[in-house]
Amino acid sequence: MAVNTLFKSKDVEVFGSGFRKVYALCDKGNIKVEATYENDGFSFSFYRDIESHSVTEHDTINVTKPSLPSTVPTETKVYLLLKEDPTQTREILAGKTGRTVRTIQRALDKLSGEGKIKRMINIAGENNFSETAFTVREGEKWHLRWFTPGGEIDLCGHATLGTAYVLLNFYEKDAQRVVFTTLSGDLIVTRKGDLYEMEFPAYDLKKVDVTAAMEDALGASVKEAFLARDLLCVLDDEETVRNLNPDLEIIKQIDGLLVHVTARGKDEDCVFRSFAPKLSVAEDPVCGSGHCHIIPYWADSLGKNKLVAYQASRRGGTLYCRREGSRIFMAGKAALYSIDELFI
Repeated sequence: MAVNTLFKSKDVEVFGSGFRKVYALCDKGNIKVEATYENDGFSFSFYRDIESHSVTEHDTINVTKPSLPSTVPTETKVYLLLKEDPTQTREILAGKTGRTVRTIQRALDKLSGEGKIKRMINIAGENNFSETAFTVREGEKWHLRWFTPGGEIDLCGHATLGTAYVLLNFYEKDAQRVVFTTLSGDLIVTRKGDLYEMEFPAYDLKKVDVTAAMEDALGASVKEAFLARDLLCVLDDEETVRNLNPDLEIIKQIDGLLVHVTARGKDEDCVFRSFAPKLSVAEDPVCGSGHCHIIPYWADSLGKNKLVAYQASRRGGTLYCRREGSRIFMAGKAALYSIDELFI
């Protein structure tokens, strides 16, 4: 019944930003949730203490009543609403239809032609980087989307930083900040000297039991483990993190969209690495959304909100981070690698 109620509410998706909504809704309702990777997607298991509250067919969780009949397809609803006022944003359309922003985006993709979304996926596959970013101006903001070789994701840090670098150095040279509208809400990047500082939402970490599968996947002893969108594994020392040679096939079978491993650093506050075989990415060279898991952990562990983090991938990268409430600020440098022309 809990599963049925959550999915009927249309507040829950099975991928990307939906993970955070699942955990947030379940936390409100005192429901334990576990996500498991399947060959064709993700499955959720929900548990609730019957003694604390009985779930009945009348229970609802944040159900938004749509202004149009629920039997009308989302694409039709969006088309009719845009016909009345074509300036409406995705957020406004989501509120009027009772759907999530991600669902609205999918409807817009279908209305504008599936060729565009397929083209972005194909470009990301040809680039074969951990993420490829696509952006277009929407009023005073820029609409930003990210694609891995395996599909679209809901949050990416280094592709956001790279996009901001291009916009602030080639398109808006006099500006000091740029605001992106994304599947994870508005993201702000500010130029500060030779650094670009990003403001991202922090993930709410839930401590989970260390399993044999985690240690088999990493080939190392895991000190602590936490789960949000991704799985965070804390190891004993920096050298173990640096020398890790994980089994990516086992990682595909354990919880979390990505798997991050971290330890206390010698020269920096912490070091970490990020693995994403579920998204067809073996290792992310510098993962911004990973810092939204890692910085909250180390801020609490070290008792300070300003930290320097080093991603110990083959390429490597240093981020200067701070936590302010539920927001994570990450600053890093960017370098222009190439200016290309695509033949598509």
